[in-house]
Amino acid sequence: MAWPVKESMIKWIKFHVPNGRTILELGSGDGTTAMLCGDYVLYSVEHDLKWINKYSSNYIKADLFLDWYNLTEEMLPKDYDLLIVDGPAGNSRLNFIYNFNLFRKDVPIIVDDVERVYVKAIVDFLVSSGYSVLCGDVSTLNKQWAVVVPGRLQ
Repeated sequence: MAWPVKESMIKWIKFHVPNGRTILELGSGDGTTAMLCGDYVLYSVEHDLKWINKYSSNYIKADLFLDWYNLTEEMLPKDYDLLIVDGPAGNSRLNFIYNFNLFRKDVPIIVDDVERVYVKAIVDFLVSSGYSVLCGDVSTLNKQWAVVVPGRLQ
């Protein structure tokens, strides 16, 4: 099976986030959405109609406006245990930095595709905002990911 996200990411989530907890993901697809929606309460922010309602996630349709999801805080779940940043596609993902105020600041964040310079910039922003890189998978040149957590690690 070809993994749109690395299998190691799915395994990390399943090991560290108990079944039944809530996960908010930016972007959806055959990786995280397909592999997690059976075990978690999953909310998927998505702009592309081909992905809406493809899996049993709670989809939040948010068209792109100025290269970012047209979202308000009211559209997002109030409580979630993990945030996955894997959308929108392309350079638009960097706009997460400018919309960071929409999201909880007390949960781990998984950033996918950190091998891309503009996505690595998201991790750099989070670290400069007081977060720490907990772990990830950079074992290959492509499909790298990182878990970033609030606070400084000892």
